[in-house]
Amino acid sequence: MRNSHPDLTRGLPGDPWIIQAARTGDIEQIKKKLKPSIFKKHIDVNAKDERECTALHYAAKISNTQLIQLLLDRGADIQAVDRHGWGVLHYAVRYGTEDCVEYLLQQGADINAEEKRGWNLLHLAARNLQKVARIHKENHPKSMNGQSEKARILLENGIDVHKLQNQGWNALHLAVRYGQPDTISTLLEYGIHIDVDNQGWTALQLAVLNGHTDIVSILLNKKAKTTIINREGKSSLDIAREEGFDKIVALILEKEFKEGVLPLPSPPPTPPEPASAPSLDMFPDVPFADDTLENCPNTFDRWKIRLRKDLEMVSNDDLSTDYTSLEIEEAEQVKIGWKSFEEEKKELLAQLERVKMREIIRLEDELKKLEAKRSQYLEKNERQKQVFVNEIASLKSIIESSEERMMIKYRDLKEDITQISVLEENASAEAQLLQSLLNHQIEHSFCASTGQKRDLIKQLIDAQKLECSELSEAKSEKYARLESCQNDAKVENEKSLLKIGILEEEIENLSVEKTRKLKGFDETEMKLTKDLEKAKGENTVLDEDEDEQLDCPVCLESLKPPLRIFQCPEGHILCENCKENPSMVHCPQCRVSLESNCSRNRALEEIARNYFKAHK
Repeated sequence: MRNSHPDLTRGLPGDPWIIQAARTGDIEQIKKKLKPSIFKKHIDVNAKDERECTALHYAAKISNTQLIQLLLDRGADIQAVDRHGWGVLHYAVRYGTEDCVEYLLQQGADINAEEKRGWNLLHLAARNLQKVARIHKENHPKSMNGQSEKARILLENGIDVHKLQNQGWNALHLAVRYGQPDTISTLLEYGIHIDVDNQGWTALQLAVLNGHTDIVSILLNKKAKTTIINREGKSSLDIAREEGFDKIVALILEKEFKEGVLPLPSPPPTPPEPASAPSLDMFPDVPFADDTLENCPNTFDRWKIRLRKDLEMVSNDDLSTDYTSLEIEEAEQVKIGWKSFEEEKKELLAQLERVKMREIIRLEDELKKLEAKRSQYLEKNERQKQVFVNEIASLKSIIESSEERMMIKYRDLKEDITQISVLEENASAEAQLLQSLLNHQIEHSFCASTGQKRDLIKQLIDAQKLECSELSEAKSEKYARLESCQNDAKVENEKSLLKIGILEEEIENLSVEKTRKLKGFDETEMKLTKDLEKAKGENTVLDEDEDEQLDCPVCLESLKPPLRIFQCPEGHILCENCKENPSMVHCPQCRVSLESNCSRNRALEEIARNYFKAHK
């Protein structure tokens, strides 16, 4: 699997500001700009850069849990993925600390997430190279256990230890291929099948093929089987002998002798000089059976049985075979055909023509998508504008109805004040009449009713005074409500006018954004049209059959970017999937070792990029 993100801390000019701040861990700037305000436009915390990474990806990469928490609180999508299908948790497993991995799992990150090539988080933890582990240790000195601890965290949280990626390799195969003994021990502890194979290759065979003596020792101690045969008909011992790993050969032989797979060797006794070749009846006292060799305690008898079996095999050989004819037949079957320069040239031009046609189709599709996107944006912009216009109309109607209600209330209060004033005048006249009536009373002692009449008049005067006082208070209250009514209407109208001003400003912003977007659409359309005309103008047409593709010569996969292209020291090409194949140790064409000898063919990548992508 490739390192899809070689330098994630280097910003690009067109990246959103939140991406650039997240790369450097500038949490203060992000806090400041994400502070909520009605006067600020909405900030998309899920904005993506050219790699389709969000700010949360970079926060996980640098293991800044405070920044991760801030972004999550503002609505960041913890399940977001980049263009390679890498999620936030992928970045934490590949670049971050164990604490960051645990924190993201606690926040609900999907532990079973897979990238586009079927690699899950455990595959990534098992695959991490020594360079990544060294950078991890330098950036996070407190985290000393590295990838094995990340693998343990994932396993403790329930990730499937037996999961296979798209090419059929599991986490144990990858950990063996990339030399991760601690991770291997962790995987075995959690029950991964030690002898499961892919395309005939077991973990032990891969460890032998790559010369990892320490890993071979671990696998043998965990009872890995040495007798399994791969699709090439070779056992682990055969591979070790073929690659010249003497220490591994000794380890495997020792295990096989201990388990009784191989008999203990012993020198045969000196036989008498035979007059002729020994016959099959030279050891009649020893029965011949498969289980005899295992159960016979006598070393000499074991040697006799084995020798007898060898003689029987020799006697059954067909000595009449014509080996010369077989060699000729085999030589005729293995013929290498070399193509001429003209044939190679025609094939290359045919590939370029197919690439050209695909590019024309792609550009035409891009133009159609751009037009649809323009129409969709214009419709969306118009809908947003209509929402603001409707809200402004609603606020204006509220202002008009508010003024109408205020006038009705004002009129009612004025009428009440007028009625109270009339009542006050009547009360004043009544008071004068009562006072005059009291003044006309003459005190005498001829009858008791005269005093009672005088007392009643005084009570009427007191009641009249109380009525005048209450009418005065009611009048004051009406005046206060009249003034308050005018002030409340004024405040409500001012708020509505402020809202109308904000909405009109938003309408103006929509208009400015519409102008900018349409300009961008026009520029993109002009560029795509220019590229389309250029693609149609290139002349690489051939009349030959156009079945071949720009493919990897090993797996025949199309070398379309972002797939990287490698070459062996002799210049033979292979794609990154073949390079990352754990069983691909030698170049299939020249058999040169690929370990530390494989290099990027950037020139061919550039050629592929020019024809598979738009000209950028």
